[in-house]
Amino acid sequence: MDAYLLALDRGQAGAYKRGPLRVSARFGKHWNKLIAYAHSHSRVKSLPAGPTIQLLLLLDKLGLSPLAPWHYLTYHKTLLF
Repeated sequence: MDAYLLALDRGQAGAYKRGPLRVSARFGKHWNKLIAYAHSHSRVKSLPAGPTIQLLLLLDKLGLSPLAPWHYLTYHKTLLF
């Protein structure tokens, strides 16, 4: 579910932030704790915006991406609402 719908479901006014996929060191610690808790071998990585957007655009045109354009065109931007 999209972040804005989750915020709407809370029924509370306020400022909400959905951040970029580039993970700060502080936030990365939280992801790493979650990964360890899940006993996963996953790793959090940042990708360069330009090539990533181009690849996801191609995958979308080929019908191979589960993402909508809104997702891959804004994944690297901070969104405040």
